[in-house]
Amino acid sequence: MVALSAIVLVIVALIYRFLKFDSFDPIGARVEGLWTRTLSVVFLVLLALSVSVAAQIVGSLLIFILLTLPAAAAKYFTHTVADDWCSSRLFPDRCLAGTLS
Repeated sequence: MVALSAIVLVIVALIYRFLKFDSFDPIGARVEGLWTRTLSVVFLVLLALSVSVAAQIVGSLLIFILLTLPAAAAKYFTHTVADDWCSSRLFPDRCLAGTLS
């Protein structure tokens, strides 16, 4: 499981810029010649691998909540991609600890 997690992290680190570009401007990404369909498939496979590894550890319901809640909550408190990314890393800890107000 550790090796699979490390592989997913490395691949996400390598394609992060392309994912961000495709997420925020899909038409511009297509115009620039970015392989958007392949990128989407790769991202979905990486997400599936991450969920399968994590679900074995903590359960599927908690994984669903931890995948959706941080990003959904962070978008209301931030205005840039970098702030959103940093804030979404803090929300799971606060939500699990019960200190999110």
